[in-house]
Amino acid sequence: MVPLKGPHGTHLEVIAIAFLLLLLIIIVIIITVSITTIISIIIVITITIIICIIIVIIINIIIIVIIIIIIIIIIINGGHE
Repeated sequence: MVPLKGPHGTHLEVIAIAFLLLLLIIIVIIITVSITTIISIIIVITITIIICIIIVIIINIIIIVIIIIIIIIIIINGGHE
């Protein structure tokens, strides 16, 4: 068994490849974590926006119903007079 480049070269190559693989794994983990956090933040923001829109719609419906009731009361009172 004769090494192609010598013992130090092969050892350095193995260490470099292992280091690059470790770096790649770390980068992939960081990217996946950041993607999941971004997705969760987007989901939270959309849920809060939807809740705010629903609250505004409910408030508008309540205001419209109150206005309609007031108009009906005015019409009924005006009809009696």
